[in-house]
Amino acid sequence: MATEPLYGVTVKDIDQTLDYILAHHSSVARFGDGEIDLIAGRDIPYQVYDPALVERLKRLLYTPSHPELVVCMSDVFSHLERYTPAAQAFWAQNRPANAAIYQLMGANVDWYGNTFISRPYMNWQDKRLAQGYFAKLRQLWDDRDILIVEGQLSRSGVRNDLFANAKSVQRILGPAHNAFAQYNVLKAAIKKIWARQAGLIDAWPNC
Repeated sequence: MATEPLYGVTVKDIDQTLDYILAHHSSVARFGDGEIDLIAGRDIPYQVYDPALVERLKRLLYTPSHPELVVCMSDVFSHLERYTPAAQAFWAQNRPANAAIYQLMGANVDWYGNTFISRPYMNWQDKRLAQGYFAKLRQLWDDRDILIVEGQLSRSGVRNDLFANAKSVQRILGPAHNAFAQYNVLKAAIKKIWARQAGLIDAWPNC
């Protein structure tokens, strides 16, 4: 018999999340424990608490998913036994510590996508499904031009074939810590690349 997830927070499984994104070409906002810590008023290793950032995070976190945007959350509100002992212990502490946030999520949002679409292996005891998840994840950028905006130490797809099926890959490197302070600079860099590719380089003369 199915039981109600803790705090009423419903998270789709990885396959359901990827299928929805692929069907609707959705944008994705992915929340992990770090973003929840920021919302709770705590600094995290790569970003100090910033009220302006937290207000943006809150607006996203309490926004119901729809075809244009899937808001993803960690799938930890039922069946923790799927995960490694270390992951189980972490979330057993994290959930009550952030109960007020999770209760608001459950009260305001019918369902979330699964944050673990990008990490479908790390915390699982049984990692056999990871290869299939990655194959489906890579369909998102198959034969597409992609722009990755990341911290200097992130190195997404470096020394592996994660983006090998993309048509092209460009990168904008931001600071490894407190990148939100460079939000306008990074946004301008993104616009400049978009404008160049669209043949509209004069559209943002100050970029």
